Amino acid sequence: YWNRPDLSRRFLMHALNLMPDHPKADVIMARIGDNYRREGRDREAMAVYGAAKRNYPDGDGGLISQVRLAEMGALHSFFSPDKVFDALARGTRQATVEMYNNIVESGSNPTLLQLAQLKIGTALAEDGENSEAIKWLRDIEIKNPRSTLLPEALPALSRALVEEVALREELEDWKAITDLWADNSSYLSEADRTPVMRSVAEAQARLG
Repeated sequence: YWNRPDLSRRFLMHALNLMPDHPKADVIMARIGDNYRREGRDREAMAVYGAAKRNYPDGDGGLISQVRLAEMGALHSFFSPDKVFDALARGTRQATVEMYNNIVESGSNPTLLQLAQLKIGTALAEDGENSEAIKWLRDIEIKNPRSTLLPEALPALSRALVEEVALREELEDWKAITDLWADNSSYLSEADRTPVMRSVAEAQARLG
């Protein structure tokens, strides 16, 4: 239901109602919040994240919800009082990326750390820094092959690979294209694999 967050949310809510003691109830709750957010219903999303944070403070879903709330503007808890306004003065996006970097450097809870890596990777990709984004996103799968964040990380990684291959083709950096393929082909989605394969074939022909 990726393209229908309303249906996904209803399915998750139904599952939670049927099995309130499900071992992944905390993650399900966070995903319900994510779907509200994708629908543009931020008020409902923040309410669900807040409930997940309160009910599962040490669970993956509670930690994910804590970062989601921070991402939506509640940045104050991640900076000391004398630093928060300086951070926000540099822009909410920059402050949010700083927050994630702080989490990574602190070696925090593994789930929180993975989420921070995901957000740094996607932020780098949005800024066109795809080679760095690839490293951050790939590291999530390498270190945590069963991570609950892979459904978000892998599509972002695939898109970053497509963008980086396109850039290298424009620069006629054929060796970089074959290296990207050798190191990362397994991370490409089926939809992204075909155009990248065309670029790789061109690179191999140019390299002889």
